[in-house]
Amino acid sequence: MNNQNAKIKDNFVVMINAQINIVQSDNDWWVDSGTSKHVCDDHYLFRTLVPVENGKVLYMGNTSTVDVTGIGQVELVFTFGKTLTLTDVYYI
Repeated sequence: MNNQNAKIKDNFVVMINAQINIVQSDNDWWVDSGTSKHVCDDHYLFRTLVPVENGKVLYMGNTSTVDVTGIGQVELVFTFGKTLTLTDVYYI
C-alpha cells in the first residue's frame, strides 16, 4: 500500500496544562492535570463499568479516602464534535 492510497484518520490530542478548582454544577468536570486517576461519580456516564469488591480506595491530596465501587470507560464528547475515551476511570 502506498501513501496515496492510505486512509487518513482524523486524530486529535488533548493536553491540559491547567487546574480548574471550581465547577458550576454537578454535570461539570473538574480538570486536574496532576491527577493520577480519572474519577467519576455518575454511573450513567460510563460506557463500560466493572464492579470492584476488594475494598479498593482512592487516596486524595487532603489525606481523605473514598471507596472505589467500579472501574470502567467514560466517553467525553466535546462541543467541536470529537470524543475522548477515558479508560480505567474510578467510579466512586
